[in-house]
Amino acid sequence: MEKFNNRPIQFSFVAVFLVVFLGTSMVLTASEQEEESYSFIVFGDSRIPAYAPYDRKDKDQLDQLIHAVTKFAYEGKELPYEAVFNPDTQQLEKIVLRGESEGQSRIITYGRDGWPDVFVDKAGDYAQVSLLAEGQEWVYDNVVREIEKGVENPKDEPTFALHTGDIVYFGFQGKGAEESPYWRDFDRRFISRLPDGGPGDLTGRFFPVLGNHETWGDEQIVGFREMFPYLKKHGFSIDHRVYQFDYGNSSFIFLDSGIMDPKNPADWYKSTPGYEKQMEYLTTWLESAIAKGKDHAFLAFHYPVFCSSGYGALPEEHNPHSILEEYADKININVFNGHVHATETYNVDGVRYFVVGGGGGEQNLSARETPENYPKELYWQGRKRKLDYNYLVINVNGEDVEVTVKRFRPNELKPFSQVNIVPDRMD
Repeated sequence: MEKFNNRPIQFSFVAVFLVVFLGTSMVLTASEQEEESYSFIVFGDSRIPAYAPYDRKDKDQLDQLIHAVTKFAYEGKELPYEAVFNPDTQQLEKIVLRGESEGQSRIITYGRDGWPDVFVDKAGDYAQVSLLAEGQEWVYDNVVREIEKGVENPKDEPTFALHTGDIVYFGFQGKGAEESPYWRDFDRRFISRLPDGGPGDLTGRFFPVLGNHETWGDEQIVGFREMFPYLKKHGFSIDHRVYQFDYGNSSFIFLDSGIMDPKNPADWYKSTPGYEKQMEYLTTWLESAIAKGKDHAFLAFHYPVFCSSGYGALPEEHNPHSILEEYADKININVFNGHVHATETYNVDGVRYFVVGGGGGEQNLSARETPENYPKELYWQGRKRKLDYNYLVINVNGEDVEVTVKRFRPNELKPFSQVNIVPDRMD
């Protein structure tokens, strides 16, 4: 008889019976084992405004662009702006957009084929950089590189990515994937560079939700539908802007928090379908995942459940937390949001929440006042906020989940770093 570690191998009749007759139901195949251990990436708020490939003779087009921006963002108010053109080339070099308050302005410098390079926000004598175009480039390049590695080593490297919305700025300069300069730029610099196919039964390697900017000036979401036609296989359509799929031991759920109401920019507003119907879907999908024995539910939608940045969190009447907390003791729930252009983390009633807003757009570097009993923010933890371009790498290993933030902080002495913000299972 063969020996291993000097101990004889003995097989009982019962053991042989189980292996032969029950093996397919009790033993994971190699591919199933691989899917129990996998990783993916999450990022969001990556759009950069505003594409302006104009010179001095195109001043009328620039006026129309600024009008389209301010009409929506400032509830119809016409804010004054100044355009600076290069005296030699006549190309646009800088826009100074006046704010609503005295002494408040945003300075946008241009220098790369009509795309902005830097945003500087000023309030009186105080100024801070809120956008560097190289941040978006760093995110795109690194996400592509990580997924390329995942194709070669799917067990240890990420193989697909989620996006929490706001990929493009708006549809006023073109709606379709070929017509819009924003969709063309995204396709050229990111989506076309991803490896073909998808892991397992997935239809692709990039799974986004709608942000409010994807619907701004493109109510029929022409660009989104043309860019990601494979989402139809998971249930997405113009009249059903939610979808779901299972992968490995997890359920992935994508919701639509709607377009933006400028008067109430934190509201779940005009979603498709409406909030109540989506909560029915959410409940059904969570219960289905639990019935299937899934360990994890990963949710993505644009507006944040908890946050202290920008417009703030969803109001209680349109906030899914009350539903999610009911299932937190039955399945491990992680939620990814965006919209406020900041990075934050919360652990509330057994549910993890991640605000993923460092994908490339201008950043919000200040926090709002929150009630004394508001959940503790776990990423900045009260420290001064900095320009922080980043993406999350989610590692799933059976029942355990690790979440690592990989980040680029341009203003630090050592700008590239990573931090593990969820080292093990939920506390």
